[in-house]
Amino acid sequence: MRSGNYPIYKSIGAAQFSLMPPKPNDKGFLERNGAILLEVAPGDGNKNDPKWDWSKKIKFAIGLPDIAILLDQTKEQIRVVHDNKGVLKTLEILPGKDKFEGTFQLILTEGSQENRKKIMVPLSNGEYQVLMRLLVSAAPLLINWTPQIQAFDVQDPE
Repeated sequence: MRSGNYPIYKSIGAAQFSLMPPKPNDKGFLERNGAILLEVAPGDGNKNDPKWDWSKKIKFAIGLPDIAILLDQTKEQIRVVHDNKGVLKTLEILPGKDKFEGTFQLILTEGSQENRKKIMVPLSNGEYQVLMRLLVSAAPLLINWTPQIQAFDVQDPE
């Protein structure tokens, strides 16, 4: 059974979070850890009948080290940067200020200064709290630490 996703749709942008399971090799060892796939798309800003352009989406894989950064409550501005062969992608979560206090902004950017795409998705406090709880719950799954593991194949270091 495939896992579901956590969608957040706002008039100026939409975000969708889904679980990418870890990849085992033919001997049962993990070849690659899993991740949370974040996809964001810009919206047209129409509050009555919004539309999102998924052809302009940005993808961002949130791994276990990224989750540690996103859960760091000591920082007001949370920022995760990925450099994939010279293509920079940045995920930021910023708290709202003034009349938007208690809300958050999820901002995903891709590319360099002259060729940069930026998509923002506002988050309510509840949506932010659900997202943080999902990240915590997903962390063990990304490295296959699941309740189904019956025995550990641990080598005794002699």
